[in-house]
Amino acid sequence: MVGLPNDDVKFSPFFIVPRAVRVRGSCIGSIGSIQDIKDMLELASKENVRPMIQKLPMSKVNEGLDMVRDGRVRYRVVFEN
Repeated sequence: MVGLPNDDVKFSPFFIVPRAVRVRGSCIGSIGSIQDIKDMLELASKENVRPMIQKLPMSKVNEGLDMVRDGRVRYRVVFEN
């Protein structure tokens, strides 16, 4: 999730507990200055920091969503056209 929603976020513990899902928040971007964000992006570019993702073609979107639901995604799933 990017940013904070205006409404409460509700979820079932029956989804969270069996999958050992952890929910975390981060203040980066909301409390840090714009210069802090620019500095972080510059460092990431300079050091060639790459995101840890699993790529799937858009044709496998249902399979990817099943992977998310079943907790089989290690990092993030990105669907490509």
